[in-house]
Amino acid sequence: MRKYKKLYTLFVLFGILFAVIACNLPFKIVPNFTPTPAIEVSDTLLPSTITQNPIETILVTKTPHDQALVLDTSPTIGSVLMWMDFSNFVFIPPGEFNIGKGTGDQTDYSPLHQVKLDAFWIQQSEVTNLQYAQCVADGRCSAPIQDPEVPFWFANPFDGNHPVVELSWFQARDYCSYIHARLPTEAEWEAAARGSEGKLNPWGGDKPNCSYMNFNGCLEPPKPQAILSYTYGRSDFFVYDLAGNVAEWVED
Repeated sequence: MRKYKKLYTLFVLFGILFAVIACNLPFKIVPNFTPTPAIEVSDTLLPSTITQNPIETILVTKTPHDQALVLDTSPTIGSVLMWMDFSNFVFIPPGEFNIGKGTGDQTDYSPLHQVKLDAFWIQQSEVTNLQYAQCVADGRCSAPIQDPEVPFWFANPFDGNHPVVELSWFQARDYCSYIHARLPTEAEWEAAARGSEGKLNPWGGDKPNCSYMNFNGCLEPPKPQAILSYTYGRSDFFVYDLAGNVAEWVED
């Protein structure tokens, strides 16, 4: 995607370049599960501690029987997991979600319809330059594409907390695999953005402005903004930057 090209999304908003989308975790969610003695996780593929909200802790363990990863609690909206790359994952509950948009013209997002989704976890914000750099240093990811028309923010130490851009779909998938996750599906991404009520924008029906999101004209010169900068623009599931800032890849 070329520099600052307008990307008309479902929300008729602008994106800047491509970034790794927040990855999804492959958990089995087992309500009220009583785990058998945990098997020691000796490598760095899983976090050593995982926190939810201030009053609860989620324990991640493997069972001796099928080695499946399970959660010893029933998470709710607002539950947060800190993962191995020090990113936060938020919980999206199961349910039926409005996907697409009704329009008189045939488009890639019409018609408006409902999909039924199982519960899943998705990263609360976009993957940063610093997080992706660790994957590159470990030999599991290749460096972002250097577009001569775009500043190479990845190499700037002051942009470490900004979303990584200029990645191909394959590079995005490699990063998710590196942290033992996966790219979300288009339906999961849209559910995380629109919430249970199927809002037009992650924040609701108000027109986009620079308090809700980063889009053309908000920053001078135009560039990605640091993650978690737009509290007013987050979705009902506490996911940030699903409109504006940068565009994201999905599995399908």
